[in-house]
Amino acid sequence: MSVTERRTEPRDTRGKGTPMPAGRTPRSQRRASPDATSADGAPPSAAPAASLRLRKKEAQQRVLLDAAAELFRRQGYEGTRVEDVAAHADVSTKTVYNYFPTKQGLILGLLNRDRERLRNDYERVLQRPPADPADGLAALIRADVGDVETDADKRLWRELLAAATRGHSHAHDEFESNRRDFTRYIARLVRHYIDKGELSGALPLKTAVDIVYAVNAYDFREYCAAEGMKPVDVLVQARRQMRLLVNGWRTQSHRAKSRGR
Repeated sequence: MSVTERRTEPRDTRGKGTPMPAGRTPRSQRRASPDATSADGAPPSAAPAASLRLRKKEAQQRVLLDAAAELFRRQGYEGTRVEDVAAHADVSTKTVYNYFPTKQGLILGLLNRDRERLRNDYERVLQRPPADPADGLAALIRADVGDVETDADKRLWRELLAAATRGHSHAHDEFESNRRDFTRYIARLVRHYIDKGELSGALPLKTAVDIVYAVNAYDFREYCAAEGMKPVDVLVQARRQMRLLVNGWRTQSHRAKSRGR
């Protein structure tokens, strides 16, 4: 969260006994003029006020999304009304609509919040990727599971995925923007292995990314539908899938090494 900084003047470093220049008001006695402005032209109090408003807005969004998640988890997306979310969050229905113009907007808000939470996990994979591309891509797929572990979590995500599928009405809507956010991480990882010579430089990057994303989406849907499946099971399954997949993406020398193992 960025906060506009106020311009500060250099401190007066003169000794206490040094007289002030004639006609100059001591610094301790000066008052800011009513029209004093900060570096960006705004009144000095504008930045803290704007920061406070932003924090309040973000706090209210969190409360509404938490309320929506709890109700979707408990009674399903279709069985939850915006009025229910408002009552659960102890606000007016108008307040909910001020932040999320439609019930579908709550779904998108939850999806985007989840992506935001997982970015550090994605970055950890990218900062220290395993030597084998199959292991690296599998680790990224596992990271996308996040902390979805309980049956209640899985129920919530079945509701979110179903609602997102129904709401995805055209190719470049906000649901697609959420998908693209994750595909950028896949693209960065695949490009890393291409640059390292682990994957062929002739590999069509976009097509490869789309395929990895499709496998990831399938694995996550299966995980949310399977009661006994654990996050580690997703990792094991993804490794098998990625080894088969990237074998055809390797350079000839790497394929030869792979056959010789």
